[in-house]
Amino acid sequence: TKEQGNVILSYERTHFKAWRIDFSTVFEKYIQYLFMELSKKFGWDIKQNIKFPVQSTYLPGWGLNYFEPDIILSKGIYSIAIDAKYKPHLFNIQSSSDYLKTEHRFDLHQITAYCAFQEGKQKIGFLCYPSTTLHWRKLRYSNNHSSTEVGIYLFGIPITSSNIKKITVDLHEEFEKILINEKIISTTNS
Repeated sequence: TKEQGNVILSYERTHFKAWRIDFSTVFEKYIQYLFMELSKKFGWDIKQNIKFPVQSTYLPGWGLNYFEPDIILSKGIYSIAIDAKYKPHLFNIQSSSDYLKTEHRFDLHQITAYCAFQEGKQKIGFLCYPSTTLHWRKLRYSNNHSSTEVGIYLFGIPITSSNIKKITVDLHEEFEKILINEKIISTTNS
């Protein structure tokens, strides 16, 4: 209210400490929560923020000591690398800006690096972006020399606490469709 605002404004600045919320971290934790709920329903193991360390006798000062995917889901011989990206990509689907292309390239390189640790020739990764509706699109990249391919799913996930139960249910349904599409489960298993 106006009275509360005036009370806050009347204090000297030195009485308050500044604070900031990193929404990239908030979005990452939100995605981890959603996929934790999903893993319970489908019986997948979930690992969050695990580190894949570098093993080298030489690491430059600017080198990375480890890779750290947000989530790895695994069940049997299958695993899915998941990375949350608090970026505007799915709000700008028709844009061809250099910024979006560059950021998407970085995201693709990162998720495919995480997928490189998966067994088998069929590798799957999810890039989760904020969106107004829950939806996904699949990108498939193939290496014709080794018959290896990676399927990257761009997930649009709404950020809201008011209907998180519906988002969770819808995400479960979409995940099941992906598992069927990837031939990880059959329609008789679902």
